[in-house]
This record gives sequence, structure tokens and C-alpha cells, in this order.
Amino acid sequence: MSANQTGIYRTKVLKLSPEQDALFREPVERLRIRQITVEKYQQEIMELLCTLDLHKEFAGAISAVRGNSAAEWLVRRHIGACRYTVQVYGVEAGEVHPPHHHHNLISTQMVLEGCVHLRAYERVGRNANGQLLLRLVRDDRLGPGDVFQVSEWQCNAHWFGAVDQAALIFSVDARGFEQKTFDTPDCTGFGRRYLDPTRCESEGVEGVIVCESLDREEAMRRFRHRPLSSFSGMF
Repeated sequence: MSANQTGIYRTKVLKLSPEQDALFREPVERLRIRQITVEKYQQEIMELLCTLDLHKEFAGAISAVRGNSAAEWLVRRHIGACRYTVQVYGVEAGEVHPPHHHHNLISTQMVLEGCVHLRAYERVGRNANGQLLLRLVRDDRLGPGDVFQVSEWQCNAHWFGAVDQAALIFSVDARGFEQKTFDTPDCTGFGRRYLDPTRCESEGVEGVIVCESLDREEAMRRFRHRPLSSFSGMF
């Protein structure tokens, strides 16, 4: 999207006060018109989440998700071909979001409650067969107040699950704002691209692994209810 394209906003969901809405809308608008970089945008969103009392500001949404683990959308808004969302979502005890990567996503997520085991990877490239090459860069357990971020060029692939008890996560996502992407767009759009980084051979470079691509059903079968700790990591 060019920087001078008119921003036509189409709001699908809005459950914020005008003041809350402006806090998230202003940085994404400056990102859209290229006043700030992706890195600066992510920094501002992280600082915003760290500054706000999220439990107080969004008590209703958090309570709703705590009760049934369904996602509670606070904002869903399209801007031309791009979009951004703010939501609270739950991860049930023992539930795992299988390994996956994204196309043209900028995401900041903060753990509100519980403990989340996260593994994050950098996309190194693709081999001659088109298989994705990854390098593990983070293997952590995150508690309340901890943040993990994704962009097209930083920690794009990840895999996480709740440890011991249900977890709640506050998520701010912006899709379609990158000017240069790792892969060319395809029919899967902004959705997850599932993969398996555990059954791969080395690419011949230390720390770089070749990943098998999976469809959603197979990814769920392999990973949905298996803790990350049952698979060997790097650290």
C-alpha cells in the first residue's frame, strides 16, 4: 500500500471508548502513512500495553474470556486492503497453538494471566525445494506482563501453549502494512501457515533447520495437546 493512499476506514467491531480507540488507532495510522517504521510502531504498542492497566481498562473483556476462553474482539477495522485488530483471547490449560508462520503480520501480544511456553523462530530463507528454513531464537516461559512480538522480518514463526493452567493474552495485530514481504502473496492471505520444525534435517548450517509444511488438521493432530517441553529445543 502506498503511503499516499487514502485511508478508508471500515469498522467491523468497536468495543472501546473513544479515548481507548485513539490510543491504538493513532500509531497504526502513522504506520500506514509511513511516518514511523514497523520497529517504531511495535515499540510504541509495547510501551502502550506496559503503560495501561489492562485489567482495569478492559475488565469486561477479560472477565468474558476468563469465563469461556473464547476470543473477545475489542477492535476489528479495515483500512483499504489492510486491517488491524485488538483482542483478548484465552489458551486453555494444556492447549497448544501449533508451530506456524505468517504473511504480512505485525503483532504484539502480552500475557495477562497464566504461563505461556513460547518458541520463536527467524525465517532464514527457503531451500531449492521451496522448504522453509528456520533458526530457533527464543525458548521461554512467559508470565503476566511478558510480551512477544512478530513482524515480517523478526521472530515471524512461533509456537506456544499454556502451562499448568489457562492463560489469557492481550493481542494487537496489524496485517498488510509491510511494503516488502518474505513470500509473495498467495490465496491463503493473512492466515497462519502451519509447519513442523521437529522432524527436520539440518540444512548444513549450524542452527538452521528445514521445516515440513502442514495443513491445519495435521498440525492440530501433531501438536494441539502436546506440551512444547515434550519436543527438544535449543536452549
